[in-house]
Amino acid sequence: MTPSNAAPVRTVRWKGTSTDASPQRKYRRVGLILGLILAAVVLVSVIVALLLAPLFTWKTAFVSLVIDQYRIGSLVAVPFANEDKTALAASLAHSLPTDQTTDSVHLVGFETSAAIREKLGSRLFNLPLRSKDVLVAYVRAQSMVAPPSLDADGIKRTDPLNNKVCLIASDFRIEGERPRGLVPMRELVESIGRESSSTTLIAIDFGDLRWDPRAGVIAGLVPKMLDDEFAEPQRKATGANWVVGSHDLFEYSGTYLPERRTFFARSLELGLSGAADAAPWGDGDLLVELDELLRFVSAWTSQWARQSSGGRSLQNPVVWKLGVGRVPLSSVPPNIAVVRVPTAKKKVAKDKPASDKPASEKPSQEKQQPTAPEKKAEPSSPAAQPAPVPPQKSPAVP
Repeated sequence: MTPSNAAPVRTVRWKGTSTDASPQRKYRRVGLILGLILAAVVLVSVIVALLLAPLFTWKTAFVSLVIDQYRIGSLVAVPFANEDKTALAASLAHSLPTDQTTDSVHLVGFETSAAIREKLGSRLFNLPLRSKDVLVAYVRAQSMVAPPSLDADGIKRTDPLNNKVCLIASDFRIEGERPRGLVPMRELVESIGRESSSTTLIAIDFGDLRWDPRAGVIAGLVPKMLDDEFAEPQRKATGANWVVGSHDLFEYSGTYLPERRTFFARSLELGLSGAADAAPWGDGDLLVELDELLRFVSAWTSQWARQSSGGRSLQNPVVWKLGVGRVPLSSVPPNIAVVRVPTAKKKVAKDKPASDKPASEKPSQEKQQPTAPEKKAEPSSPAAQPAPVPPQKSPAVP
């Protein structure tokens, strides 16, 4: 091969390399640009999703109305109200809407009958709730069936409170023909049910008033009378309004002194915290649903009351749906979400909802030593007992 022939060959190879490399650089450049565009789109999508997610995610709001102060000489409230309402609010703190303030959680200043009638409805109506949200309300006060109003001759007067179940407000007083300071329970439930959420659960502690001839109370008839009152069609309330009462006919709301709690509120707190989502009550899907919660609260409340009293006291929570009346636990429809369970609380014991265990169940890290004879055990929380058996299912209430 001569030098004159070699030069053209080198020239051809050089041109060929330049021609082949040019499209590769273009493809790489186009690929880089497309990758940057795709990354930008993904980043913008993530940011938009984070900003808009709260608008499409349902939340659980919580309010409490507690009346635990009455005039001296009139009534005595069930104790441990502050402990109960604080624990209930803490069990739902993770799910509250970001714009629900502490002031709107505990309804302070609504303890009188006038405030409940005139201001409570508008206050609840202005809560930051949407139709997809859930409201859990806790109401606690003494309650009674208002006696008939009679004139001086003993003739029954026309009075809208006659034989109606009433919440006893803080301005309760006994004077004249009928006690004053009463608010119809149906009116209170309607006021709470006016807010815009599609599902409302109202837990009512009826108190422990069973006998007070001064006020015309001769028996605990409140739950029985509510069967008819809650069966009437809804008037002001909207959506599905469920009510769970602390006890049934002739019963009362009991307390447990060592824990400074009421049976009903403590069971409700445990259920909302996630225990109701665990077997045998729930399906473990990190959602506490209405049927799961009501089965749990009913079983634990009744068992704790029996255990603490040695079987002498009964307390069986009751469920109503506004516009329907009393609903058996087995007929509460499934798949009605009440609150999400925080992942950190997924490990709640399935059959031991309370955190404290009897000393005999606590593991010991030391060698067993001789012990003195055991004293008779005092009644403890339901954690020390096997889980009650949930009721069998029956056709659900629409």
